[in-house]
Amino acid sequence: MRLSYICSKINLAGVIIDSEFDDLGLLATISDGLMLSFLEDSKYVEDLRNNSSISCIITNETISQQILDILGNRQIGIAVSTSPRSDFFNIHNYLIDHTDFYYSNKQSIISDKAKIEKSASIAGNNVEIDENSYIGHNVVIHPNVKIGKNVHIGDGSIIGADGFECFRDADKIINVKHAGGVFIDNNVNIHSNVCIDKGLFRNNTIIGQYASIDNFVHIAHNVIIGERTRIAANAVISGRTMVGKDVWIGPSVTITNGIKIGNGCSLTIGSIVTKSVPDGKVVMWKLAF
Repeated sequence: MRLSYICSKINLAGVIIDSEFDDLGLLATISDGLMLSFLEDSKYVEDLRNNSSISCIITNETISQQILDILGNRQIGIAVSTSPRSDFFNIHNYLIDHTDFYYSNKQSIISDKAKIEKSASIAGNNVEIDENSYIGHNVVIHPNVKIGKNVHIGDGSIIGADGFECFRDADKIINVKHAGGVFIDNNVNIHSNVCIDKGLFRNNTIIGQYASIDNFVHIAHNVIIGERTRIAANAVISGRTMVGKDVWIGPSVTITNGIKIGNGCSLTIGSIVTKSVPDGKVVMWKLAF
């Protein structure tokens, strides 16, 4: 998609260099395609240099000149804005509401060997449920959710709702719509009243096979849970966190966003984890490795 085209749709007239993009993401996101992002703090200009995925950027006038000076011969589309974050997410929301940029609607596919309780609510589009999976009473499954074989989803769970992404724009709070999905691999066991949010952009929240998730767990957008990981009741895993294989996450553990938990780690009851944890480490209550 052309930067100038999409900027015209949100009445942003500040394109100084035009270019193409086929994906959206935050500055730290690595994409296989050409990515549109935003930059509103000059201390992150070097991050832009290090991310070759970004083909277009929305930024302010001062930073636009720094980008031109730093990137040299590298061609990148630039749109100047007085509110880069706001205009970036306005573009994102426009693409969801008015185009098939992220996805097109397809009829949901549910195996005749899956068991679905009558009170469950399953979106009629973009849901796949494979054989021998169970969907419990009052479960809600939103579009863009794929559930593998032998998956159990307990009563009252919500799979694939929008995550918590919002920002302040003057005196308003703007909620950001989500375009990604949820992928639950084979043999996952999800207990009651669990909430798993969908990915923010084109990517998925992923639950690896044989993972087991206890009651009242919240898994935010773009989280990746490794195989055979166990998550006990009331745990909160914030967005873009990557959890390895064979991890134990104890009751009421809170994990901040954007970090990595290595394979075989144990996060004990009530731990507050604010930094990445290497393989095999044990994190105790209120201690972050």
